Amino acid sequence: MNTVLYEAPGPQAKRRALVASAVVGAIAVCAVEAIAGTGVGGSVAGLGGALVGVIALPIATQVGLLIGALLFGLRVRHVVFGALRRVASWRIGRVTITIRALPVTLRSEIGPWRSPVILRCWSAGLVSALAGVGAVVASWSLAGSSFGRGMMIATTPFLLYKLLPKRAPLTTSTGWLLFGLPRMPEPDRTEFRAAPLAARAHEALRDGDVERAESCVDELVREHPDLNATTSCRVTLLEARGEYAQAVMLLLQHVASIVTECR
Repeated sequence: MNTVLYEAPGPQAKRRALVASAVVGAIAVCAVEAIAGTGVGGSVAGLGGALVGVIALPIATQVGLLIGALLFGLRVRHVVFGALRRVASWRIGRVTITIRALPVTLRSEIGPWRSPVILRCWSAGLVSALAGVGAVVASWSLAGSSFGRGMMIATTPFLLYKLLPKRAPLTTSTGWLLFGLPRMPEPDRTEFRAAPLAARAHEALRDGDVERAESCVDELVREHPDLNATTSCRVTLLEARGEYAQAVMLLLQHVASIVTECR
């Protein structure tokens, strides 16, 4: 078995990349305004437009992703608007809405809920990308002003960056939904397709509905007996019944089978 290790960039590397991007962007805005002959006032307005663009573009793609999730039957778990300390939080059905002190970001937790899961997630990613394209087109329509040119300079490369296929824990880019998800290799692809059943089983257990959870787990065992998601649901179901010894044995057997395959 070939193993590929990837070391995610640490906080310092991310901070350096952010600072470098900001410096390059500011230089580009000032250079464009110098060519346009708008002087210091134009540069200040352009930098303001760039700041607005950096904030607006990711919000636009997140709004598009939320709209796509609602249109194509994905599950929205949590929506967070803003950064820094929490100001308010409430639930609407099964969705938690959180408002934070600095209203400059929008984040959401979205997961698969119904089949065909890959098509639904890809479609939501497409809506997200179209929302980002709309924001870029809007900024280009304002290119006659210094503020609009700043927005244009910020949003255009930012959208291209978001279209790069990147996936990390708790973070999935629009580009990954569009270009990485359809090419997902096995067994990750099958695990992803089984996610709706696994999510329903875990939700039933959280609600205390063991009978509904058993039905979901039985269906998982029939369709995908060897998946990690299936074993996880079976272990959680046994623990909910109080059958801890059986849960531990099942987990140990699964780990042993994985070790054997890796040899």
